[in-house]
Amino acid sequence: MNRNQILFIVMPFFLIFGYQNCQRPPAGESGYTDFIDPRFSGDTLKVQVIDLSNEVLDALQVKSREVSQVIHAGKSISVIKDIIYDFDIKTGELFVVDEQAGTSQRYCLTQALKDELIQLLQVSSVCKHGVRSNEGQVCAQVMVPGFANLMTTRDQFRLGSSTDSCGSNLIELCGGDDILKTWFSNFKPRLPELSCQ
Repeated sequence: MNRNQILFIVMPFFLIFGYQNCQRPPAGESGYTDFIDPRFSGDTLKVQVIDLSNEVLDALQVKSREVSQVIHAGKSISVIKDIIYDFDIKTGELFVVDEQAGTSQRYCLTQALKDELIQLLQVSSVCKHGVRSNEGQVCAQVMVPGFANLMTTRDQFRLGSSTDSCGSNLIELCGGDDILKTWFSNFKPRLPELSCQ
């Protein structure tokens, strides 16, 4: 068998298996869109948009830096702690975890608060931005961990996280995370009312 005959037999396999479906996803499904974000010098970026109304929400973990009073050597001193508020969206349970102290307190959301949180998330979308590079700008290679971790049955999103000081690979609620931060700051004073029956 000569070289031309081998190519004639092998080429159809490359054509069949090398084919990629480059169609855009139908409206309403996750996909990439051109997006101009005025916070980042008007750069046009490829942004992946995930519509949360198409997702099954599992949990939301919010990290909060708080000052608490502890007794040390007979004196009360102020200590800054990272507290995790771990919301189980399906059951309405909330665990407030102090990792430094190794403690966890269980609370139960009212049906109204649970519905409020679900509604807030389901009308939102997550935006996963690409790499930001402005000419002449130097970006420190410092990971920003974000303020919350949103988990669905298919994925998890570290809201507010990015991979450098310029905001590369930023993950956030589209339009910004302020709506969720505001909800959380209004929620925290109600915590003492949420003891489980």
